[in-house]
Amino acid sequence: MAAKSKREMMAAKRAKTKMDPEAHQAYLKSERERYRKRKELDKIKDITKMSEREKRSQRNTWRKCKREHRRKRNEAATEATTPELFTPEPTPPRQPQENIEQAVPSHQKGAGRRKIRREEKRAYRTINKLQDKVKKLENKVKNYQRQAKKISMPGKDDIDHIINDGGKQPHLQSCEFNKF
Repeated sequence: MAAKSKREMMAAKRAKTKMDPEAHQAYLKSERERYRKRKELDKIKDITKMSEREKRSQRNTWRKCKREHRRKRNEAATEATTPELFTPEPTPPRQPQENIEQAVPSHQKGAGRRKIRREEKRAYRTINKLQDKVKKLENKVKNYQRQAKKISMPGKDDIDHIINDGGKQPHLQSCEFNKF
């Protein structure tokens, strides 16, 4: 029999500890105490105390670990349920491949739809606000035009022509400076 490696010896020790409930509880208690001490010494940072960059990195690490955990769990579940010998051919799916996406609701698809709806509502509100601003400005222009019409001053007719024509054709032939 070959000598065990250190990893194999530690695995055997952990398995033996797990089998004894009292020893396992003592181990868990010591691990909790070790974690608490490391946290007090700031060797383990709380996510609330991390910078934004550290938070992103930590969450990315968590996502990768969770993905790997799910993959291993699913592999173990499929290995446990499927026999290794004489497995029949897989049955064809009931639906064509194109319709599978439509049949299975996706969390991401729903989130995307919510985001689009939210952006459409925001755009609708912005358009309404801008339309209200345009109406107010048009009313101001009308008020200024009315005020300009009421004012009596030399050259008032020229101003009226400018206002009515939109400034396209100035009728300034009657002004004194054009006589020279």
